[in-house]
Amino acid sequence: EETRKTSWFRVLRVFGRDDANDQPKSFDNSWSTTPERGPDGKITDRGRKQIAVGLRKCNPLDVHYIGDPMLSRVKSYEIGALVDLTVGLSNYLNTKLGLVPADDSAVSKEGDDMDVRQKLFLEMQRYKNTIFRINLRFLADPRNVILLSIIFWFVRRVY
Repeated sequence: EETRKTSWFRVLRVFGRDDANDQPKSFDNSWSTTPERGPDGKITDRGRKQIAVGLRKCNPLDVHYIGDPMLSRVKSYEIGALVDLTVGLSNYLNTKLGLVPADDSAVSKEGDDMDVRQKLFLEMQRYKNTIFRINLRFLADPRNVILLSIIFWFVRRVY
């Protein structure tokens, strides 16, 4: 009798609704490891339940940068000094060529009382409204520096 109850509950759990998902298992994205997020990128209450139950997990690599990608923090594979140099040069060229207005080329400085998240959303909106601009940040990657050095050496050697 006891094993019968256990198997019956197991069947209900497999085919029924789960407390953390609130949806049938057949529609569950069980292959996804990230919790449910709202349109603003925050984890919803349902996502918190999924984490608490153990159905989902948070991975720092799943968190995407909000704002202008050219102005994001230095990545682990980039050279910090070159990032500062290439971003500054990109902002200078974009301003001089008129691709981006002068006040949009730098991080938003309007109102120190603005929340950091509000500044990042404003920065992201400005980035999305920009049609074309020069971004030299890829030159801060050591792989590209080595490739350009090899090309430069080869061109000097041949010519």
